[in-house]
Amino acid sequence: MFCLGNIRTDMKIFRKKWKICLAAGAVLAALAVWALWTGLAVRTYTLETAKLDQPVRLLLLTDLHSTVHGREQQALINLVRAQAPDAVLLSGDIADDEVPHR
Repeated sequence: MFCLGNIRTDMKIFRKKWKICLAAGAVLAALAVWALWTGLAVRTYTLETAKLDQPVRLLLLTDLHSTVHGREQQALINLVRAQAPDAVLLSGDIADDEVPHR
């Protein structure tokens, strides 16, 4: 009976350690997803110059890496339209050699 008591104690410790490791793994996975998220981001900057008579809105689109943003890129298109740019500039890493990322 003494040995059986030790096995039960060992199993309780094992289960407790397993739950702690599982919780830590879930937290690490959530942090990795948050840190590596490649969703669309909008950043706005205002520059002033005496060389222009009226405001000009430029939209710089970069680092898409062939990523799919909704059906027929609708999320991307909606985001671009919402900014109401006078011109859209494309810069770097718009497409990759691989199949589009989803």
